[in-house]
Amino acid sequence: MSIFAWLRRSFEALVGRLRARRAAPSLTPLPPLPPLPPLPPLPPLTTPEPETVSVSPNRATRRALERRRRRHDKFVTPKGTLPPPKPAKPRPAPKPRPVEVVDDSVVSDASLFIAGKHHEDTEEVLYEEAEMYGEFHFRDTILQQLERYFVYLERMRGKDPSSYALYRQYGATILPYVIVNAHDRGGTTRDPMDITRQTPLSDWFHRTRPAFGCYAYGTDPETEKREQSPEVQKSIPAGRVLWIPKFMYFSKFKTPPPGVEHIGGGDTYAMTVWWDKPFQTGKGARRWGVPQEYGVWISADGKQIEILRSLVTSKEWRIEKRGQWRGRSYAIPSRRWMIPDDFVEWAQQAGDTPRHFLREMFLQAVLIHSLTQLNMVRITATKGNMSAAFHVDVHKMSYFFQDRDIYATDTGQRRRIFHFVRPHVRADGKPIKAHFRGQREFTWAGYDILITVPGRDHAILDDIDVGVIDAADMLPGEKYLGNEEVGRMLAEQLRKGARR
Repeated sequence: MSIFAWLRRSFEALVGRLRARRAAPSLTPLPPLPPLPPLPPLPPLTTPEPETVSVSPNRATRRALERRRRRHDKFVTPKGTLPPPKPAKPRPAPKPRPVEVVDDSVVSDASLFIAGKHHEDTEEVLYEEAEMYGEFHFRDTILQQLERYFVYLERMRGKDPSSYALYRQYGATILPYVIVNAHDRGGTTRDPMDITRQTPLSDWFHRTRPAFGCYAYGTDPETEKREQSPEVQKSIPAGRVLWIPKFMYFSKFKTPPPGVEHIGGGDTYAMTVWWDKPFQTGKGARRWGVPQEYGVWISADGKQIEILRSLVTSKEWRIEKRGQWRGRSYAIPSRRWMIPDDFVEWAQQAGDTPRHFLREMFLQAVLIHSLTQLNMVRITATKGNMSAAFHVDVHKMSYFFQDRDIYATDTGQRRRIFHFVRPHVRADGKPIKAHFRGQREFTWAGYDILITVPGRDHAILDDIDVGVIDAADMLPGEKYLGNEEVGRMLAEQLRKGARR
């Protein structure tokens, strides 16, 4: 078993520690699906391990690997200048403290670190354990991902305006390369054991049954390079084109829509895979991305998960008219409940059955979304009227946002970034509790940044558990909240939480 697979199974057991909190807005349903393009093979659903992996308790080794990883960091020039500093008030001399002897031969913390090759080089670099559940510890890819993310998100407006209205305000989650395999798209094939594996539903998702969730899967330059690579295109069977999903998102139905199979005693979800190629030009280029959606039913006890059939118009019967209307015809559609042929073909290309293949894809998306709930700090990056969300280690804020625009204090010093203050005792003997301090709102690389702590500054918004209502189920005279209104309410909660 690879170290990445072991980490995934370990963290999946930890997801259930978060408490579910209830809320009650109502959401509008997703719009009808457009005609779907032929489906390409799905990239690996599991995160592969780097080409070489080694784990060492030596602190010097870890620091060397971390320095190599930071060589790939991308920076911008911060805007603003500091005024001349004011004379500082004299402070009493600090009391002498005992010298702490640190043993550099062994790493003192409990987290694992992994040595693997970087996608931009052949050298081994450091991969932190927390990157496996969506927390950024290094900034070698975040600026590139943000740049491409907003391009893809804006193109969602054409074919799925309801989801766009929600996530442009609340933000879809951007993840480190290692959790979505962006650093090594073609380096690992599917594990044959995936065909028989039965991934359990994560405990947090089972207890919470969240209303929605969305993360970016392939909105990054490395994914685009692979899709445009001539060598990769040559390796694909004739007649097929490589497509990699750009977003994975789901939403819960209060009542399944008419075109989806109904099963009682549980919850029904719509799982959506978003395909797009904004760099495509010429014949066949699309103005918008394309969503593909299927239904998933989860039993009340979480032990049974079924892929729901859809009402599909498979063909039309042409009826020729007779008599004075001879030469004319009319069509009678043939409809039946089935899993659409596109999904069946997709599963066959992966050597799997349709129900198992779609079930595992949904559970992988659920697992990745669940792992992000373990992170302490939420970063909201806004550009224009669109937002993105990602998570950063609270102890690395000063490193991660070191090139943010300059904001001065009253004394002429640069304002400190948001940070965690450990409990301690001041020099005068006054005990200080653990707390957060520092700048929560600022501009960084042209993005408006907002930092919040879910569960402290505001409710855990990912715990909202109400279902969306299909237009056919809306009652006359009743008032409903659309995704535009819900997204505005969630964004306002984030702003209020940061300014308390």
